[in-house]
Amino acid sequence: MNLIKKVFTTGALVASSLIGLVGTGCSPSVKSVRPVVSAGLNASRPIHSVKKIPKYMRDVPIHKDDSGVPGAIKDGANVYPLFDIALKPGARIETDVVSLDILGNFSLPLSRNLNRRNYTNHVGTEKRGEGAALTYYDVGYGPLVIPGVEVNACFPIKDTDFGVILGSSYREYKLNLQNGWDRYDKLEKRKDYTLGTIKETGLYTGVRFFPNRKKKGFFLELTGGVNLIDFESEKAIEVKYDDVTWRMGLFAGFKF
Repeated sequence: MNLIKKVFTTGALVASSLIGLVGTGCSPSVKSVRPVVSAGLNASRPIHSVKKIPKYMRDVPIHKDDSGVPGAIKDGANVYPLFDIALKPGARIETDVVSLDILGNFSLPLSRNLNRRNYTNHVGTEKRGEGAALTYYDVGYGPLVIPGVEVNACFPIKDTDFGVILGSSYREYKLNLQNGWDRYDKLEKRKDYTLGTIKETGLYTGVRFFPNRKKKGFFLELTGGVNLIDFESEKAIEVKYDDVTWRMGLFAGFKF
């Protein structure tokens, strides 16, 4: 996507310009370059639903230790919003007018969305009960840890402990389908499938609270914005998503 290239080319140029100011006496002058790390929660809605899922992904056989009525799980799954816990290590370049964070972003997706089919005592339904056994498929996001990159600039508000953040991010991750058995309240995986690749560019703004801005110390960030979504399907499926969707984040960090 051309927009991705523009966003990160701009970020790289800003970073290069600031680094080039070290020791030159130019204004704004670089005061310090310090390591930072933050952790928190992201929320977004990259995918709404998936339809036309191939039957071989939905038709899970009866578990070898059970007896019952075989059959495919119904087609179609709503995909819940993506909640992920993220760790963001990186560096903060500080000048007398702005600070620039160049960060890695490593996210652990938390969302699950199970579609089930009872094959024992309530055959063909999603009902549970004593002695029930079900098949399932789960449409969600992967891999286990999603890597990404992020650049943001923070402009301090004079005579306060707050600053205004403007930032961008980029990451690629998978839309996956896992199937298996749900027996005795425990999931047993059978197979994993990749449905496609999500390319996500984030543009956001927010507020940073940093009482020790000129020294090492803790800081808090609250952000909101939009994600630009590009989905590349690897299967003959129907995926509903918005090209532009919302995003939110809440993070606590430490500047060393």
